Amino acid sequence: YPEVESTVRILSQEGFNTDLVDHGNAIVISLEDHGGQRRAFKEEKVAYADPNLFTFFTIPLVYGQPDQVLNGANYVVLSQSIAEKYFGKWQDAIGQFLKIDNNATLMVKGIIDNTPANSDFPIRIVSSYLSLKNNPGQYFYQPDWNNLSSSFQVYMRLAKNVSSSTVDR
Repeated sequence: YPEVESTVRILSQEGFNTDLVDHGNAIVISLEDHGGQRRAFKEEKVAYADPNLFTFFTIPLVYGQPDQVLNGANYVVLSQSIAEKYFGKWQDAIGQFLKIDNNATLMVKGIIDNTPANSDFPIRIVSSYLSLKNNPGQYFYQPDWNNLSSSFQVYMRLAKNVSSSTVDR
């Protein structure tokens, strides 16, 4: 579609199918601290997104390059407050690993500013969409047409001089 310059998909936590896990809508994030102790946290502002999320939208990064922080499987970006909660100083989070719902191991590649409560994207943790594709059993994600879902938010940027009425037909 030449009218569309670019798109980005976001699967926010509300779209996760958590029927078969015992912790409801919260996502369990676990990690080992510096002493080797396993710690676990329940989080509610988790999302998966396409690698171009930070170049498509203006979401300020405290650390990381917008075009690189989600460009690999099992990469994750944390908000500054979540990074501090897990690792003490946000700077100590870079390159560390955490596990999401005891399934996928993710490496911290970036830190975002804390988003305001009234944000359209109140995310605290965002992982690369490639992570979801590499762990197809997680949240019942299926990479084929048998998994039609309206849980994804899809945004598109139209090419210059193209009006929304052109593609809204």
